[in-house]
Amino acid sequence: MCVGYWNTNLSVSTSSLLFSRWHAFGTYIIYNISKLKTVIEPIADINNRRYFQSVITVIPENNYRSKNRSITMQQKSAFTLIELLVVIAIIAILAAILFPVFATAREKARQAQSLSYVKQIGMAVAMYVQDWETYPLSSSPSNQQPRTRWPDGLLPYTKNTAIFRAPGAMSDTFLKPFASAPTSFYGGYGYNFQYLGNSRFPFAATDADITAPAETIAIADTFGCSYDRKVLNVGNYVIDPPLPSSRGSRPQTPGDGFYGAPGTSECSGAAGCRAMPAERHSKMVTVGFADGHAKAMRLTTMDDFNRDGIADNGWWNGLGDPTKR
Repeated sequence: MCVGYWNTNLSVSTSSLLFSRWHAFGTYIIYNISKLKTVIEPIADINNRRYFQSVITVIPENNYRSKNRSITMQQKSAFTLIELLVVIAIIAILAAILFPVFATAREKARQAQSLSYVKQIGMAVAMYVQDWETYPLSSSPSNQQPRTRWPDGLLPYTKNTAIFRAPGAMSDTFLKPFASAPTSFYGGYGYNFQYLGNSRFPFAATDADITAPAETIAIADTFGCSYDRKVLNVGNYVIDPPLPSSRGSRPQTPGDGFYGAPGTSECSGAAGCRAMPAERHSKMVTVGFADGHAKAMRLTTMDDFNRDGIADNGWWNGLGDPTKR
């Protein structure tokens, strides 16, 4: 800060400013206005002379300190190790928060797709029953070539092989070929064969047999038999109820049995011989009913119609009656 007074006989132009009688040094100095940044405040002494208090900053054309400051700022523009670690930590935290959200959204999308597929298959079952007055058999006799199964019977109604491949199922589930399209495969959806159409007898339920179609499971996600023990291509197109039906799974064991053959690897899994419904989407099973509607259900709900904590076949037997097998 410096204090000086103006000589009123001097003129001030836009290009230069003359300070005369410099109070501090007693010299005459001319400053170019283009190189000054000033804040000027008028004051007066006892003789009423006009003084000005000014804060003057010189802006040189070639300043070493300015260059040094520029170099220093360039050096500071890089990340330090601590800053880099902080950024990485923030990204890791965000990833930990967002990845489960993305996974849940993806799983919900698969569930919605599966629900759409099962609803289409359920409508195909209803149309098949309307045309034939019976439900389709789970498969043709084992000695028939090419062998057909329930997806082959419904394919003329859907005109789409892709909907018979369950979204979210592992690729080793899709091992059954269509008889009419041997290069296309299906799997992951199971048929309620013990109550709707069991080719081992053979037996096929009529429209009149299913008195509660809206409460009768027709199609659902399936793991097949002993998939948890890496047993592949066994029962991956059927589902078993929690209890064997009164008719049973095969003529050799009336009133007993599931799809898997006892004493073989087909029954080596945690569910035994049962072709197990799969809680594939957010611990829910996609289920299609005999009347054509579809929804997601817990396996515990599918196996307990009246929710008394005791397994029953109320959702399976076509009657909506938990006391009947």
